[in-house]
Amino acid sequence: MLAPQIPFLACISPADRARLTEYAVNRWLGRGDILYLAGDSRPLIYLVTRGAIKLVGRDRRGNEAVLGLALPGDLVGAEAAIDGLSQPTDAIAAAPSSVLAIETARLLDAMETGGAAVAVARSVSTRLRWSYASTLERSARDAPARLAARILELAEAIGRPCGGAIEVDLPMARTDLAGLAGMCRESASKAMGALRREGVLDFRGRHIRILRPDLLDRVRSEGLSRAREK
Repeated sequence: MLAPQIPFLACISPADRARLTEYAVNRWLGRGDILYLAGDSRPLIYLVTRGAIKLVGRDRRGNEAVLGLALPGDLVGAEAAIDGLSQPTDAIAAAPSSVLAIETARLLDAMETGGAAVAVARSVSTRLRWSYASTLERSARDAPARLAARILELAEAIGRPCGGAIEVDLPMARTDLAGLAGMCRESASKAMGALRREGVLDFRGRHIRILRPDLLDRVRSEGLSRAREK
């Protein structure tokens, strides 16, 4: 039985929690393993319990864009469960991960007869807000601002306050962080280096220490303001 401390499970009643998890299946994924591909129509929805799942879209030429990141407690595949269509993106493990595969029919039943509808709506709403903000930020063509936004979001979700700074252990490779910001790895490395030289943050491997959260937020905000002015 999964602990109700997982955010999504904590938002629903014990009866709904038992109904959803009774026949659920745990699945382990290594980094790069595919959870599903766009077009998948299997009647399953996934609750991330460990690691990180990146949601990837591809254009006609096969170029990919990281459209979102699901962390522990997030639902993956909810869009298809709600509208009955196929999955709109690929879902790929950005780090060693585990998910709980839940039958869509059980989720829909819990949404109709219990309190799961609100929890699912919150999960989908969070992803939509991220998508809207990301689209606006990318239009600014301001690489440091986009990167700052993604780092701040990760800090809010999984960061640890430490004497005025915030410690963040990335749940994925820095290449995937660059993808989240709509950047290539080289551009992201240059932006990270500039932020380090300015004393905004420091980093080593997957560990980021945000030394001045206020300055990092200023970088993000100024880039967003330029996007709105265009």
